[in-house]
Amino acid sequence: EFSFPDVNGEHRNSSEWKGKILVINFWAPWCPPCREEMPLFVELQKRYADKGVQFVSIAIDEPGLVRDFYDVYGINFPTMIGGIEAIKLANTLGNRFDSLPFTAIFDRSGKSYYIRAGQVTSEILTAAFEKLLRDS
Repeated sequence: EFSFPDVNGEHRNSSEWKGKILVINFWAPWCPPCREEMPLFVELQKRYADKGVQFVSIAIDEPGLVRDFYDVYGINFPTMIGGIEAIKLANTLGNRFDSLPFTAIFDRSGKSYYIRAGQVTSEILTAAFEKLLRDS
């Protein structure tokens, strides 16, 4: 379980997404692969939201820079701003080398299903979602 302020300064808690297939992405606006994969996340959130998939991003940067990025990219999922605590959370999820981007997918029961340090592809995410949706 985790809690961080979102781009509007409101605290969000991971319990909000209980029962969903949860995709947590750690990123930063200055990270080129993070910027490349964000439009994919926006597209997949639109496609899978009604099936119970929820993207959540945790940015490692200054709030103003994250807000600008959020607005420019039209991000359609909760985006939180974390510092050292977010890095610690990513470490506990399997990000041993503090890599960005870092993505973790959890099934509806909260069990870790997939982790990846580095950019993730549409094929990987779609295959994971389809399997998790079939199994739930």
